[in-house]
Amino acid sequence: MTEPHSQGGDEHPYLRLRRTENEALFYRFVDDVVNEGRLEVVDDLVSHDVVMHVAGDPVPIRGPEAVKASVRRDRTAFSDLTLEVDDLVVDGPQVVGRLTMTGTHEGPFAGIEPTGARIDVQRVVIDRIENGAIVERWELLDTHHLRRQLGETESPVDHRPVE
Repeated sequence: MTEPHSQGGDEHPYLRLRRTENEALFYRFVDDVVNEGRLEVVDDLVSHDVVMHVAGDPVPIRGPEAVKASVRRDRTAFSDLTLEVDDLVVDGPQVVGRLTMTGTHEGPFAGIEPTGARIDVQRVVIDRIENGAIVERWELLDTHHLRRQLGETESPVDHRPVE
């Protein structure tokens, strides 16, 4: 990783705190878009043809408006939704983050009506960044533990022995 930018004045505040521009972009998405709900920032952070793949969902999220709709849906389901970056690895255009997602279930989510339950689950995000914008994202959420925290007692995983 490179050292922080040293120029002053017009640089974005995240660049003063983070080591690379790609790392700064990742944190801006987490902090500004998800944690603060500033959906207008999405247009500055993702490409016009961004594709986001979410594990378990066969249809990718395509384009900035779909990204905004996805974040809006999650923030409606979990009104105090917060992502905390636990680990971050940057390798050129790839940024990989392990995050903890917390919130209170106050809106419908994945067919589950609001429960008022607090959630605390792991999430892994892999971004590919080109020309200062996220062009592709792969996301994995620990849906098994999320559903259990929302009160589902049946596991979608088949634990029967293989014969």
